[in-house]
Amino acid sequence: MAQRSVEALEKIFSKFSKDDPDFIRAFDLVFAQIPEKGIFGTSMDLKMDVLDIFVPLCEIKYVRNKLDEFLKTWSESLPKPTAGRNPSGPSYIEKEIQDVQYDIIAMHDGEKPARKFAENHVENEKFRILAIEYAVSDKNYARAIDLCLGGERLEASSPGYVSVWKMMRYDIYEKTGDNLKN
Repeated sequence: MAQRSVEALEKIFSKFSKDDPDFIRAFDLVFAQIPEKGIFGTSMDLKMDVLDIFVPLCEIKYVRNKLDEFLKTWSESLPKPTAGRNPSGPSYIEKEIQDVQYDIIAMHDGEKPARKFAENHVENEKFRILAIEYAVSDKNYARAIDLCLGGERLEASSPGYVSVWKMMRYDIYEKTGDNLKN
């Protein structure tokens, strides 16, 4: 049911031209259903799917502004995690919000701002991985190693993630011909 709803919304929005005056009205009607009190607000997955539909539409300034403000307000309203694998890191919902924010930036602002976003959000393992990949592609191996080591320290209580950062670091050492360290 939820997937069909998302597909129907995608189809509806694809029928509008960007300069159609009814587009904004349709967007506002759907957008109003995203907060907790709306019909999409009760399911996190459905809410995120609907937000994902809006990412390509952010080329329209009105849509971009509404989405940016909503994501910022939602993120700021979340309680800060105090326990778990990485108490200083983002919660599941915060990661989902960051994913949408990154997608908007990558799609509409270009690679340089997307890289900056990833660098500014390395507490989220997805963006730490991206930042490491960006550093390696720039041949900035020292930065890539630092990011791996930072991940190891941040995730010290989670052996699975520590092994991810160690493997990435190993791959960098192997690529550069450097001796393995730790």
